[in-house]
Amino acid sequence: MKINIIKIYLMILICLELGADNIQFTANCEIVAADSNAKVQNAAKELQTYLDKIFSKSIKIADEANNTKLTLLLTKKNSLYTKELSFYKDINSLKEDGFIIKSENNNIIIVGSNDRALFYGVYHFLEQYLGCRFLTKDFEYIPKFDQIVLTDIYDKEIPYFLYREFFSDESDSLEFATKCRLNGRLGHRSSDKYKDDFFPKGKMIYNQFVSSTLIDDDSFECNGQYDFSLPEVSRIALKSVNKKLSAMDITTDDYILIEHEDRDSYCPNGLTSDDTAGKYFLYYSSYIAKNLKDTFQNSNVLYQAYQWSRTAPKSVKKLPKNTTIFFSPIEADFSKPLNSDVNQAIFDDLKSWNKFANDIFIWHYVTNFSGYFQPYPNIYALDKDIKQFFSLKHIKGVFLQSSYGTSGGELADLRTWVFSKLLWNPERNIDLLIGEFCDLYYGDASDDVQKYIRVLHNVHQKLDEKLLVKSSINAKYLHPVFLNYLELILDEGLKKISEDMVSKRHLLKLYSGIDYVRVMRGDIDKNLEKSKKRFKQFLSSDDGIANFAEGATVDNIKQIIDIDRKNPFVPKEAKGLKEGTDWFEFQEYALRLCCANLSADINSSDGVSAVMKGEQDEWGFQLDINNLPKGKWNIYASVKIETDDTISLTDNARPVIYYGIHPTYVKGVSFLGQFTNNTYKSIKIGQINTEKSNAEYIWLSPAGNKLIKSVYLDRIWIVRDNNPSKE
Repeated sequence: MKINIIKIYLMILICLELGADNIQFTANCEIVAADSNAKVQNAAKELQTYLDKIFSKSIKIADEANNTKLTLLLTKKNSLYTKELSFYKDINSLKEDGFIIKSENNNIIIVGSNDRALFYGVYHFLEQYLGCRFLTKDFEYIPKFDQIVLTDIYDKEIPYFLYREFFSDESDSLEFATKCRLNGRLGHRSSDKYKDDFFPKGKMIYNQFVSSTLIDDDSFECNGQYDFSLPEVSRIALKSVNKKLSAMDITTDDYILIEHEDRDSYCPNGLTSDDTAGKYFLYYSSYIAKNLKDTFQNSNVLYQAYQWSRTAPKSVKKLPKNTTIFFSPIEADFSKPLNSDVNQAIFDDLKSWNKFANDIFIWHYVTNFSGYFQPYPNIYALDKDIKQFFSLKHIKGVFLQSSYGTSGGELADLRTWVFSKLLWNPERNIDLLIGEFCDLYYGDASDDVQKYIRVLHNVHQKLDEKLLVKSSINAKYLHPVFLNYLELILDEGLKKISEDMVSKRHLLKLYSGIDYVRVMRGDIDKNLEKSKKRFKQFLSSDDGIANFAEGATVDNIKQIIDIDRKNPFVPKEAKGLKEGTDWFEFQEYALRLCCANLSADINSSDGVSAVMKGEQDEWGFQLDINNLPKGKWNIYASVKIETDDTISLTDNARPVIYYGIHPTYVKGVSFLGQFTNNTYKSIKIGQINTEKSNAEYIWLSPAGNKLIKSVYLDRIWIVRDNNPSKE
């Protein structure tokens, strides 16, 4: 029988021998793609590739079927062929990206709802029934056999979330993302560089920032944002968005993310005491969604519920039907699920959007942006969150932001695979997923890696320490003694692996978290030199290892890795006090350095400083103080500047550095005349009472002064104020 070519229709014939109660799958097979559609042809080639590997034989792609042999058919939901199948009603109920695999009448039939589902069906068949595992973009487990016996099959797979993205360097590859059944392509992934003609394109999210890219008029600025209460701002932005979208390949599958400036300040103009801060930004986003060109009216606009715009307004007109809320809990304690007591306010904000929007996407966090390699015990809390999202009917998509700026993030390979599986089916057991990954990826060291993960998470939970999106390298759970214990656990696994096994390379990558912490802190420890050597090998093991933190390159680490740090002297404000109880020191490695570099500096307290150009004006030096003990504290920083010889006396009145405590409890400025060139000066940033305030972090920023070559920050220290007469 010759198969007719039908558009959007794929039939793959794999010759099988059927017994009464089972299917005996052998290498005597052929593949027939009964559609000239490129993606259908590609799906057939992909199946051929893996069958060749499994059977160690070349599997033929034939032009027509041999009807004497049992067939495996892949077809699309809207194919003419599916209407003749006995389970057509089930096929018709398939949602986007879903597929069915069924054995029937000497056939095994795979029906997909769209192009992606064809590939998902192929990969699921290879995984579920033939034992393949696609663990990373460059490591797969492919079994070898001559035949395999399968029982009767009925397998209906529908993703639990409409939108699924794991935003790590490890999943940038569209091929690997498809194998993980991820369909989101946000940010740089929507650029031409990341397009792939072989695999089906995912759902693109195009970022539209409300900055000079949309509104090129500083007169509309207000408190670090634009004044969204002004109708003119909305009109200008709409014109800009329509113009930008006209130059893009936008489809109805795609999303347009409207973002405000990434800072926790907003314009209060027009707001009353009963309004939430994001009220006018929501109006602004809704205006754009409602008034897009007709060409884009079916595209989806994402409102960014983030920082000050996170809380839903108390009342608002019905949102345009093409508006989706993109909710981001960036302020959360990520060691605990969002519905825990410590995160309850954020969880309440999430639920508050239910009355306005039927579609909510979640922008969640997987990594520590202050240190991608730093151990980050959030795996079990994130599992609970994903399961919670599934139980909330309004949540239709989940975006997980991980170490997108580099490969080699802490447990990045494991996280990518495990959480991709959970985004497809949140009901899966995370311990079983972790065990399955570790067995194949770490081999004989699997039990030890699983112990490492459990111990890391258990100790952090017992310490009850907040785990933030930018967590300090000085955290209690990273105590040198505990790092030594974690290393011993990995050492036990290393003993079980032979030198030439790929699992040894995988395990050695896991030491990078321990080594990173030791090297950055310059721990005075017998293990420091070993960690330096091993960390250098790690950094040179993969060209994709580019950043150690958000915006901070590993080249910067390489410049300081061999510096023997000094034991810092005790500042005069802390003389005679007990460190760790009455005063705390935070060296440059403990800071959030969004746009600063590390530099060897013989004049600093430990031999290394953080440095920014004087003409910059970002809050580049930040210190989280969420875990500071209760009490009243005085805060100090050690700063120096580097200038040239063109400074005049009148320049001394120019600001050099701004500083403060966020939210805005304290703000201050230091001027050029207060500094001696290349000499550190102690600055008192302010005072806080952690029993009365909800201060989150300390910040310092160069003043955008072009006369200053560089601004250096040595360290920040915090001293308990025991004087009851002071406030």
